[in-house]
Amino acid sequence: MLSVSNTTNPSVPARDYESLTGGRGRSIFFRAERHRPKSLLGRISPTVEIANRKVPLYDLSTTGLAYWAEDRGAVLDTGERCPVRLLLGDVVAFSADGEIVRHQPEGARTKVALRFLGDHVVHAKLKALHDGLDFERSVAAGLDVYAAVPAEYRSAIERARLFVEHWRALLDEREKALREADLPDLPKRLEEVEAMVEGPIREGWRSIHEAANAASAEVLEGEALRASKRYTETMLTSSLLDVPLIRHCYSKPLGYPGDYQAMNRMYSGQRRGDSIFARVMDQLTIEERLAATVVVRKRFMVGQFGTCVADATKRHSDPVRIVSIGSGPAREVQDYLATTKPGPALEVVLVDQDQQAMAFAYEALREAARPHGDRVRITCRHLSFKQLFALPQLVDEVSNADMIYTVGLFDYLGETAGRALMNSCFGLLREGGRLVVGNAAAAPDVRWVPEFVLDWTMIYRTEPELQSLAQDFADRARIEMECDDSAAWLFLVAIAGEKSA
Repeated sequence: MLSVSNTTNPSVPARDYESLTGGRGRSIFFRAERHRPKSLLGRISPTVEIANRKVPLYDLSTTGLAYWAEDRGAVLDTGERCPVRLLLGDVVAFSADGEIVRHQPEGARTKVALRFLGDHVVHAKLKALHDGLDFERSVAAGLDVYAAVPAEYRSAIERARLFVEHWRALLDEREKALREADLPDLPKRLEEVEAMVEGPIREGWRSIHEAANAASAEVLEGEALRASKRYTETMLTSSLLDVPLIRHCYSKPLGYPGDYQAMNRMYSGQRRGDSIFARVMDQLTIEERLAATVVVRKRFMVGQFGTCVADATKRHSDPVRIVSIGSGPAREVQDYLATTKPGPALEVVLVDQDQQAMAFAYEALREAARPHGDRVRITCRHLSFKQLFALPQLVDEVSNADMIYTVGLFDYLGETAGRALMNSCFGLLREGGRLVVGNAAAAPDVRWVPEFVLDWTMIYRTEPELQSLAQDFADRARIEMECDDSAAWLFLVAIAGEKSA
């Protein structure tokens, strides 16, 4: 039996996973959408002026904001009222009276949240002001906007651009000639050309890729990073937008990177494109390390399901409950159901902020679960992890879980949000239940294409960095660190109620 419970209002698109809040049912209390500055605005970082101090903005909604306070003077008392201004450079973008509602100490600084009194931010107007100021700055700067690009990185991108333009011109000319010849075996002739050039293009792109990865490793933050990403998008990405997977990942039609449509393209491994050049480059994009290894990551998770079911049926006779946070297309669940014989009763709860992903997963899992009859119950929840852990009626659906897992979501969560989510998930496990958290592994050869070419920023973690997010329950769990067969993905596996050796 499958049930789906998707609410009706789609979430506001955003590029920052921590700002996505999913759908809202009529019974759910409304909280204004919160956006991180980069996802809402872009290049100009806004600041907050409060208590005669300028402090960094953390996030913003129509009804309030949060800011970072690094000294006590900016940490006002809860309930205190004061004027607040939002600045873009030296321009006042918004001003109102505000009231402090809470504090959250984080190391040497404090996150302070306030609500606006009697006025609210109109995001569209704020974005329009930002874009206008950014345009004016760009006009005034001219090519100086790229002045901070390091010479080695600039050289790598110029070489990449020449590579792209050379092969595009050569192949487009040949393809045009073949099409104009009106040959009866045109598809075969085009396939022959594609097969002929794929090897040389692959070899040349490997060299380009290595040089750009090495150069980008030195561009970590600040103006050099911003200028280098802008330089890459202007010089290289713009010339690759006819490559289907590149176009999708860069344009982010659903509002965030790594959406279920992009994931399905990576799972399928099938090249697309309207030209020989586009098809070959689409294939090379599918073969990017993190894209190519999502299939291996999926296989790892299918194995985890099998272990979970075997362990859970030894501990209790209830249906085995598995919860996926940020489930996307849930292809790992689909594969597990399709390759496993009917067995113990199974409850799977899928949680995702993307309503389209939920609809896709529902249709695919309904078919995969058919051979299992009424032994499988799948519930789809269209909401965010913030809503999930804030609403008791929804927590009931995922508590006493035999397994809670998330693969991909932690690639976009900072330390504070990641640690909080881990704690919440761990607290919902049965005794002996397992929490499985996947994260892209830090490596020297993975960052350039996602972050610089596709504007797809991820957080790559080492084993100690991922394990540190579980420190709050380390004394109540056996924690193991694992890799999939590709070594591109790390997994933290925590077993509730057991002790590490």
